[in-house]
Amino acid sequence: MDFYPNESHSSGFKQESAPWTIFDFISFLILSQNKLLGSLPTALFRSSQLFTLALSHNNFFGELSENIGDAKLLSFLMLDKNSFFGPIPQSISQISSLELLDLSRNRLFGNIFPVFYHQVNLLYADFSSNQFLGEVPTTFPPDIETLALGGNKFSGALPSNLTKLRNLQRLKLQDNNISGQIPIEFVNILTRMIEAPPNPTSRTSSFAAAIAFSSSTIFLTSKTSGFAVAKAFSSKIFSTEFAINELIVNWKKSKQGLSSHIIDMYFLLDLLNNQLSSEIPTSLSTLKALKMLNLSFNKLFGKIPTSLGDLQNVERLDLSHNKLSSPIPIDFTKLQQLTTLDVSNNKLTGRIPIGGQMNTML
Repeated sequence: MDFYPNESHSSGFKQESAPWTIFDFISFLILSQNKLLGSLPTALFRSSQLFTLALSHNNFFGELSENIGDAKLLSFLMLDKNSFFGPIPQSISQISSLELLDLSRNRLFGNIFPVFYHQVNLLYADFSSNQFLGEVPTTFPPDIETLALGGNKFSGALPSNLTKLRNLQRLKLQDNNISGQIPIEFVNILTRMIEAPPNPTSRTSSFAAAIAFSSSTIFLTSKTSGFAVAKAFSSKIFSTEFAINELIVNWKKSKQGLSSHIIDMYFLLDLLNNQLSSEIPTSLSTLKALKMLNLSFNKLFGKIPTSLGDLQNVERLDLSHNKLSSPIPIDFTKLQQLTTLDVSNNKLTGRIPIGGQMNTML
């Protein structure tokens, strides 16, 4: 059965009439991009077989059930683009099999994040476009690769204990109220960004396969065949291309998803639209794998570090709407991958460097 997408105007889950015993046999429940509404029943998370739950882009509402942590085999949870509100249930941090968590574009709030156990396999977490506040949370598993916290109300300084996130590749903190300096030590937080991007064809992952489920079908598998179906399906998916809409890159009012074949080589740091006030640390130049660096709409001052010309893989560099006051470094002519450079609305002086990719921008 395929419910993605259609024009259903269903009232969604009804506690009083649905045969909830069916959840004991569901491994994959994909209802994305419909017009379903209602709250989620607690019985949904008592399933001993639930592996993938994708309810993105519907009209579901209400608080998330505290027993969400009972779904011990849940690996992919996508509840984005709904109207859920309230805090994130603490029990979600107990799902050790969880790899992908997308709660973005809801009305969730609170200043206490779940403390994820180290043994949780979480690789991708998106909490963007909600109403969370307080300091930037750091209570995530050390192996997380993508962390999206933009579009909330986080404040305070960039936390130094992000250093424990040793495999972080994509960090999005745009559109918050983060203030203070960009710490020199910040480069140590992003150790995976220092080396050149890996070969995207060198490995496959169940994470990438799960993204494809969000544009596929609903699976009602038996207790005995659930994982067999999952593995067989994921092995077929890798021969095709599909769009990853869960990670949205915002650039110049344009929004686009990253395709599956480049997700493992796309490293980004997005601090757009905060209250950062310091010079740009020269240490950022050691992040050789960065594809996108966005520091725009802050209060950064001083010179543009010439060492940013060492960002050999950067394609998009945005330093606009700050208080920078220097010439554009001639070293930018070394940026052979650069396609978009924005340094507008600063106090820059001098001539535009000539040579390399800079010639394409004149």
